[in-house]
Amino acid sequence: MEKKNRIHGHHFAFAKAIAVKRNGSAFVKATSQTAHVNERILHSFPVATRKAHMRVNASATLLRVCRICKKQFDPKQNGPHSCQRHTCTFSGRLLRVEPTETSDLTFFYDCCGATDVDAPGCTFGCHESYDD
Repeated sequence: MEKKNRIHGHHFAFAKAIAVKRNGSAFVKATSQTAHVNERILHSFPVATRKAHMRVNASATLLRVCRICKKQFDPKQNGPHSCQRHTCTFSGRLLRVEPTETSDLTFFYDCCGATDVDAPGCTFGCHESYDD
């Protein structure tokens, strides 16, 4: 089914996309009809607009989520200092040797001793996505 919209005096026709193969995290591959329609639409714009469209599409990347720090990242800009993390878990320990009712349980990171659960990581590394 085709849908037509009118924006700035131009007609846009959007054809259905079919799911064919996996490309990264996306499962969509445009039909040849869609590609032809998109090419016609692009050539109906002024040259300056077409160049801007090409720059935007060239810089568009698929962001991924790091399985360690849970932040989004661009795989093209992933470096050895991109992901800040702790190497050990946030665990608790009693302050006294003999447990009593007044003993307090203190939580901290074993790797660096930070007592705040939201403390920034003490080591750096590359982001690791769920797709890796």
